[in-house]
Amino acid sequence: MKNHELLKQCIESSSLSQGRTSSELEQLIRFGILIGSSPSLCLGLYDFYQSDAQRYDASGSGIPKFFAYKENAVIRFSADGKDFSLPSSEFFVFLGLVSDACLPVLPLGSVVSIRDERLRQGTKTGTEELPNMEIPVLITERFSVLPGTLIYFPYGGVPYPFGAITKNGALYFGPQSIRETVFTGYSDALEEEFESKIREELLLKKKFHSMAFASKEEIQNIDEAAINALGN
Repeated sequence: MKNHELLKQCIESSSLSQGRTSSELEQLIRFGILIGSSPSLCLGLYDFYQSDAQRYDASGSGIPKFFAYKENAVIRFSADGKDFSLPSSEFFVFLGLVSDACLPVLPLGSVVSIRDERLRQGTKTGTEELPNMEIPVLITERFSVLPGTLIYFPYGGVPYPFGAITKNGALYFGPQSIRETVFTGYSDALEEEFESKIREELLLKKKFHSMAFASKEEIQNIDEAAINALGN
């Protein structure tokens, strides 16, 4: 299934479809496809949501005249003369569906640099001793499900060039934590088929979402045993 078709079906089957007319839902899907077509816009909106900034202008990201701004507990966004608004909590759900369905997936063997302050939000026990620096990580896992939850980590890997120094030395993170892709691993038609099927299985059929879009309640309910079970 193509990413945009997957996104469409995810939105239609989510809570975002409740209480909206078919035309409103269609417009929301169009905005989702627009945002999902630009990784820089998608990631920029995530940082905007998490920050104290009140306005986000994405004119330089390949999407002309796109902007978003916060107004009380509502986020309004506009592109090509069309406007839409969502309560902040619904915008978070919407952006999660767009990101999880549309952001490119790096192949196994890719190497990325990650900011350590974000890295610590999704690591196993034993990584706290790493210095506060950009850490090259070799991707060895993808779509790793956190046991007992509806959360998955897009990537898992080990510090380069050290590897897994401790028993629980694997690092788990998402595209929002990546500073730079240093090396892209091997990819072919089989890789594309795997990516399409695993996304459809997790996002559409099982209603999983990535760790970056877990609610505060979900994060509070995660226990250390679940984190330690990752990769085992």
